[in-house]
Amino acid sequence: MEETKRDALKKILDGYELKRNQQTQQREDRRSALEKFLTDFMETVQSTITPSFEEFSAGLKARGHPCTIALEKPTGPHDSLTTAKITLTVFPDATTLPHGNPFISYTASPNQRKVAAHRSTITSSGGSIASSIGEYTLGQLNREIVEQHLLDLAETIFSR
Repeated sequence: MEETKRDALKKILDGYELKRNQQTQQREDRRSALEKFLTDFMETVQSTITPSFEEFSAGLKARGHPCTIALEKPTGPHDSLTTAKITLTVFPDATTLPHGNPFISYTASPNQRKVAAHRSTITSSGGSIASSIGEYTLGQLNREIVEQHLLDLAETIFSR
């Protein structure tokens, strides 16, 4: 192969290698950002959401309405099937309802770097209805918001 063609081939292969390295770095940067978001989400769960859930749950339990708090978290950094989520479920009058019990949950949406808040409440006909109650960045999600969501949930359960 003559020198100009060897140089052209080297240039093609150098360009390919550079592009491949950039793609690998971009994948690594995305993975690192997702892992950091999930770590920060779990920290927010422990420092903000769980204490609010526990205090709310204790207040309801004292009045005969037990609650459960369930935490789901990915088993590892590459577990994309399991969602990081915390859910509080209320059992009004210690009863499991046929159409599902009211709950509130906060779910990590790592690709959007947001936390989705959802709630399920009891309808006047005894059914249940689930709805989104907001999307928050980790910086926005504070104890005041969580406690207001819990108060709103209690209002929908016990004011019907």
